[in-house]
Amino acid sequence: MATSAENEIVEAIASILYAARDEDWAEMAVEIAFAGGFSQFRTWFRTGYDGEWQPTPRYAEQSAELAGLFADLRRLMFRAGTGTWFSARLTVAAQGDFRSDYDFDGEPHFDPPAPPGAFADDLREFPRDPSRVPEWAAEGA
Repeated sequence: MATSAENEIVEAIASILYAARDEDWAEMAVEIAFAGGFSQFRTWFRTGYDGEWQPTPRYAEQSAELAGLFADLRRLMFRAGTGTWFSARLTVAAQGDFRSDYDFDGEPHFDPPAPPGAFADDLREFPRDPSRVPEWAAEGA
């Protein structure tokens, strides 16, 4: 269950996406991935709900703000023993409705790759019980 602080951050991210959207877009999304102090994000849009997602640089000016908000959200969502998510996606519809998805176990994809030791740093900052560490993360730690 999300806390009110978590909800406030998600709403702030959704507001940034919504405010800078193109009027022709049906949906816009931001995907972000973390490994220690390293993060990357991508933004996408589509003009129809059944259309293909297309990348957009529209949110480049807000990159530091978006990354900071997601980093804060990640810290808030940390739970002792289970850690926190590695990647997230927030999708906002043209009407302003939004949904968020978090991946706590899947390997985040970076291009270029995360620096050496980034996943080890991540596990130190957000420790997990050994049984909760994904195999890929243990190999990279």
